[in-house]
Amino acid sequence: MKSCRYQLTATAAANTRPRESGYKVRDGGGMYLWVSPTGAKSWRYDYKLFGSNRTHTLGSYPETTLANARAFHQKARETVSRGEHPIDLRKQIQSQKAAETKSTFMSLALQWHDSRSANLAANTQKQILRELRRNLFPRIGLRPMAAIKRAELAELLLDLDGRAREVARNCRSYVSSIFEFAIDRGVVSVDPTPPRRILRPRQQQPHLAARAEDMGKILRRLSDGGHNRSTEIALRLLALTLLRKSEVVGAEWSEIDMQMGVWRVPKSRKKERRDFVVRLPRQAVLLIRELRELSAGRYLFPHRDDPERHMATRSLNALLERNGLNQITKVHGLRSTASTFLNERDIHNSELVEYALAHVVGSGVKRVYDRGDREAQRAELLQSWADYVESLEKLE
Repeated sequence: MKSCRYQLTATAAANTRPRESGYKVRDGGGMYLWVSPTGAKSWRYDYKLFGSNRTHTLGSYPETTLANARAFHQKARETVSRGEHPIDLRKQIQSQKAAETKSTFMSLALQWHDSRSANLAANTQKQILRELRRNLFPRIGLRPMAAIKRAELAELLLDLDGRAREVARNCRSYVSSIFEFAIDRGVVSVDPTPPRRILRPRQQQPHLAARAEDMGKILRRLSDGGHNRSTEIALRLLALTLLRKSEVVGAEWSEIDMQMGVWRVPKSRKKERRDFVVRLPRQAVLLIRELRELSAGRYLFPHRDDPERHMATRSLNALLERNGLNQITKVHGLRSTASTFLNERDIHNSELVEYALAHVVGSGVKRVYDRGDREAQRAELLQSWADYVESLEKLE
């Protein structure tokens, strides 16, 4: 390939003006600046290969400088000297980059997440996406799946384990599932995820739970707290219905049938991914009626700054803390308090209590033939619990 002597200057390129028809301002070696009648300019390269004349666009001006255009021109000339079209080569490179982008960890992770979303509660979907974006995407998000090695993943997970043990365990599970997803689609052939044993063993502590006989003291202190009444009602409803924190604070008025005294929690908001009906005890109905005077929007417990969102789940924890009750019980511990009390009473069997807590009961075979959730019996159980709690609160 002969050397190329360039002759155009940056000043001359800047001073070109449009004419009635487009024209070329030559630089050398088949490269020139094309000036269109509209004033748009672009660097181009005319070459001949296998008897055909072709034109290859190097870039638009002024986005592509004269120096950069010459560098691109040299690469294009080298490509032609090898008997290849630079246009075809560029398309091949672009296609390769597009394929690599589709096979990155981030791309496959988002596809994996989308494929599972229909079977996950909205809060769970958000948590998974949040943990992926915070902990995995910054480190390996743009890496091709096939290039990610076990040692790299082990280093990432161990670093995360030192800062957030449970998040590290979650992320290890996500990574393995994403690689299995990629294997099924032919992107990779093996899962390099390190085994669970590289992480510190889980040391779960049960949620702090009050004794049942302390419920009166807890509720009386809440009543004397001088705080937001809606937040107090949310905590009281949780204690009376045995629903989870997220299920209570995210409740919508469309779920409540005041005439029937029923709360229908849709499966999209249930951890168990099935609809759940709560026949409300009398005390809960009174609380919801009071709440109706305080909340007229979509949610029973709207966010104080944005009525289009529901109250933050952290608000219930904060309520206990402000009233000095967090050393007696945690919010989730109130479910344990009720469970312990009800299991100790002879009139309620342990299986019925599990139904009331919305836990999965029995073997897979049994669940196929026993599809009821004992709604009427659960209603009796919750009413007995609510009556007991009410009697304690009235004690001085």
